[in-house]
Amino acid sequence: MSPYTNALIAAVAMLLVLPIALAIFKAPFKLIDLVLAAIVAGATTLIPVVGGPVSFLAILIVLNWRLPVSLYPDIFYPVAIARLASIPVMMLFPHP
Repeated sequence: MSPYTNALIAAVAMLLVLPIALAIFKAPFKLIDLVLAAIVAGATTLIPVVGGPVSFLAILIVLNWRLPVSLYPDIFYPVAIARLASIPVMMLFPHP
């Protein structure tokens, strides 16, 4: 799979799952917050070798900056849930 496709899938999966996870934890959010988090997720996924962990940390930093809730557990758990939910989505697409 192309790195660009991987980044796009990560961003779209984050954009689809993260609002549901944030709503479960009753964290107030705006659409722009989620779009920024999805852009950061896609962009940092492109970093060779360490893109996954850096992407996770970058999303936490962006949402901690944008949302008026605490980092743990109000932001950490929804982001972790969204990242875990993106694994089956990645498995749907063929790898060379």
